[in-house]
Amino acid sequence: MSKAVGLGNEDTFAGPSALLGEHAVVGWVHVFSPRLLLDSRGGYNHFNLDFTQADVAPGDQLGEQLGVPNANQQEQQNGIPIFSPAGYTGIGQSRSLPILRHEKTFQYVTNLIVAGDQHTVKAGVDVRRRHMGEFQTNRGNGRFNFTPNITNNPANNTGGHVMASFLLGAPSLIEQDYLLADAAIRTTEYGLYVADDWRATQTLTLNVGLRYELDTPPSETSNLWASFDPTTATVLVAGRNGVSDTAGVKTFKKAFAPRLGFAYQVAQHTVVRGGAGIFWNTAGHGGNALRLQRHVPFGPIYSFNPGTQFVTRRVSDGFPTIPRLDLTLADNPSGSVIGVDPNYRPGYAEQFNLTLERELPWSLLVKTSYVGNLGRHLDTTYNLNQAVPGSGPVDNRRPFFAVRPTLADVTWAVSDGTASYHALQVSATKRLTHGLSGLLSYTLGHSIDTVGQSFGGGADGPLPQDPRNRLADRGNSPFDIRHRLTIAWNYALPFGDGHRWLSGGGPADYVLGGWQVNGINTFQTGLPFTPTLNAATVNTGTGSRPDRIGDGTLSNPTVDRWFDTSAFATPAPFTYGNSGRNILYGPGRVNFDFSLFKEFGIKKDARLQFRAECFNVFNTPQFDLPNAAIGAGTAGTITSIVGTPRQIQFGAKVIF
Repeated sequence: MSKAVGLGNEDTFAGPSALLGEHAVVGWVHVFSPRLLLDSRGGYNHFNLDFTQADVAPGDQLGEQLGVPNANQQEQQNGIPIFSPAGYTGIGQSRSLPILRHEKTFQYVTNLIVAGDQHTVKAGVDVRRRHMGEFQTNRGNGRFNFTPNITNNPANNTGGHVMASFLLGAPSLIEQDYLLADAAIRTTEYGLYVADDWRATQTLTLNVGLRYELDTPPSETSNLWASFDPTTATVLVAGRNGVSDTAGVKTFKKAFAPRLGFAYQVAQHTVVRGGAGIFWNTAGHGGNALRLQRHVPFGPIYSFNPGTQFVTRRVSDGFPTIPRLDLTLADNPSGSVIGVDPNYRPGYAEQFNLTLERELPWSLLVKTSYVGNLGRHLDTTYNLNQAVPGSGPVDNRRPFFAVRPTLADVTWAVSDGTASYHALQVSATKRLTHGLSGLLSYTLGHSIDTVGQSFGGGADGPLPQDPRNRLADRGNSPFDIRHRLTIAWNYALPFGDGHRWLSGGGPADYVLGGWQVNGINTFQTGLPFTPTLNAATVNTGTGSRPDRIGDGTLSNPTVDRWFDTSAFATPAPFTYGNSGRNILYGPGRVNFDFSLFKEFGIKKDARLQFRAECFNVFNTPQFDLPNAAIGAGTAGTITSIVGTPRQIQFGAKVIF
């Protein structure tokens, strides 16, 4: 190659970026009377981001230099392809760069407030018009995935090694995507609300409200917008053959959101608070619903699974030549495509809580709360064209193979996910007296869902494992932490000016006065993870889970053996395992932060504060999740940490 290049890995966003942000707001307030007020505002927000790959300059053609034909086919793509052997970090520049994103938001808000003796009524409207444009590909320089399967013993599907497949240049997945359209995306969000704060009695206040929201599905000004239609196995292009400008996605018009809250003073020092409401979330995100220009015919995605039994394609064969923009390709799509369910709709949360507050002597405030959050119609995606498990070439077993033999993955966006969170929250707050204040909070919670996080994260394993039985993936959320205790405290030592001792000034005050000690202590249980198979048995080009034949947990786990790998077995060939999602938990975390402040008087209205801060003061290791790939030699072991070791920093600031 003509230059030295940092190999990095695809998960990073390493590279230079230029960001421009512009904001403007104009407001008008009119007071009709002491009880009637109108507040109107208009806002403008401009966001411009140019984010490019590190060590790559225009015209470098690094992938071509490496010997991979057609790796750098677009002007913006000049890096090396991604090489990703399973279980290894892999090499290659960021899969998500460059990002050239431009957004403008126009917002118009009007609120009318009517204040009465017992009622304060508010009503308003909120309109947001969004203009978005983006150039980004996730595999613009191409990618090659490798698994051990191609080198396994065909008799028992074991014995292979991923690095052997890598050295053979025999990938399990070959991908590259292109973007032939510079889309100008438009969407509008409307919100109407009315609310009443009612002081029913001296001890009871009620809050009642209703909100209505209507969000238009995204569209593109030049109809560079398309969505896969599973009923015809074609791609619907906006403005073509009678297709709507939203590529067939309908507008949801029933987003009503009632709200109710109350506060009741039971006794002089006791209050009960509660509330419930529905809160809608704008449908779609940059993962799918806002990227309908990034597949056939505007952004074709080449994806090929060579299979795991025969070497049918090598790295040295490179990638196909980039196609030209041709709308007729939508009638017979090939490669990977994107689709949005025509009934795709916003998700919402049913939130509710009940809190008992009690003020105790010694300036203590104690709260006990029950908190619930039920997510409904959450958006998620899955592969509508994932192959059925079986032997032989993968593509032959795809659901659409009979009518579209060259069609690969179909990333299908739906809004049928669910989630539930329930928690007991207890806190005690010590208000500042005699230089001491503090907060103790404890949460016992549990979160369950059927969908992963929008942009990954956690250790869900293959999700969904089987797209034809997605409810089998219902399990602990990847962020589920059952117990968390936090203790924060501050104590100003009682020496020096304004304190109990040595308040008369002099050398003793200067040396011993003005000291403050602070601490934050955190204790929490671990995050969940999913045991997976190091070598999938389904031969679909995707991962799978093992069979669970035991509990899997250990009474005294260690970093060398965190869970019982013998509780999991390899399923029969071409079958999915029965082990669930996020069924085991990783190490908990304990952390102590400590700081010491000292203030020196400079003059009457100014003082200098010296700060010594120590994070993770005892250098407690925070262990990562274990290797959960059943069949791997390191399965069950923990080989890395998260967070940071002990850090000490010093600082000073002038307070005036």
